[in-house]
Amino acid sequence: MGVLAKSSREVSIFYDSNKKLHKEVYAYLVSSGKSINQRDINKFDITGTIYAELIELLECDIIDLIDTSHEKYQGGDSIEFNDGVDVLRNQPELLRFPILVNDKKALQAKSMSDAIKFFDPDTAQVRIP
Repeated sequence: MGVLAKSSREVSIFYDSNKKLHKEVYAYLVSSGKSINQRDINKFDITGTIYAELIELLECDIIDLIDTSHEKYQGGDSIEFNDGVDVLRNQPELLRFPILVNDKKALQAKSMSDAIKFFDPDTAQVRIP
């Protein structure tokens, strides 16, 4: 492994700039002032190796990245890794949620609150001496 930059100082986002939630999460990152490595899947070729690293960090399967409810999706509820990569490379609009990577952790941001929690942990859990 090692294709993805996993720095604590930088946030990588894999997103579809044509989808509302994806754009909102990206805008939040921009407003946060964090250093951003943005990968709009409509403009950048995301390789199978990168998808493999994302899946490992997310601890999921390739099918979990695909919006199977989208009208353009023709497959079933399971898919082989290489076929899933082909689906995402040929139809980037099928990426279900934006993917955030920071340090050695990753998250599919299913909502804005997911993105906020990913970078701003709840301080209520911090013990104050």
